[in-house]
Amino acid sequence: MDALYNRFRRQPRIVLKDILQWDPAVDIMLSRLPSAFVPGGPRAGDAVIEAIDDISRTMEVDDAFVIFPEGGNYTLKRHMRAIEKLREIGRPDLAERAESLKNTLPPKPKGVMTALAAAPGKTDVFFIGHAGLETFEGLSDIWRGMPMDTQVFTKAWYVPAEHIPPPEGQEKWLYDMWAEIDDWISDNMEESADAFDEHDDY
Repeated sequence: MDALYNRFRRQPRIVLKDILQWDPAVDIMLSRLPSAFVPGGPRAGDAVIEAIDDISRTMEVDDAFVIFPEGGNYTLKRHMRAIEKLREIGRPDLAERAESLKNTLPPKPKGVMTALAAAPGKTDVFFIGHAGLETFEGLSDIWRGMPMDTQVFTKAWYVPAEHIPPPEGQEKWLYDMWAEIDDWISDNMEESADAFDEHDDY
């Protein structure tokens, strides 16, 4: 949020889980932005999609909508549950692709597709990958890890509006992007760990 607003002069918009409001800094800062706090897990229902649609529909040229298509941080339990759910809804093809991911949960295309469809005009997309935060699975891990001295690597993938496929191709597009991001994380996790070990020796 800080980089979008202060470095790139964009007005951030975001949909995120209501549990994050327990952090006073998050609650105060994001309540001043066009944002929506929605229930997580099974309680979410259509609330997340409705919030994404509402916030995307009123975007202006200098706005940036931030979305987390995975719906949560990676854990093995969440990964296995996501694969199981894909099989339950009759998508063994996506379950097979999700099984190949080593560091990320599979994306949930409906939210991204809703945002792209609702946003006025043409919309560019950036994907952000990071390596070095793998041990932080929840808020409690973040609090215990402060002050953070882990080296974090990030990379952005830019997709201009004219290269975004039509709705019928966006599901495959997202899974293709996730496979690329997942491979990049694998390549950089070891380097991040080595950098941390070297720092720890001083």
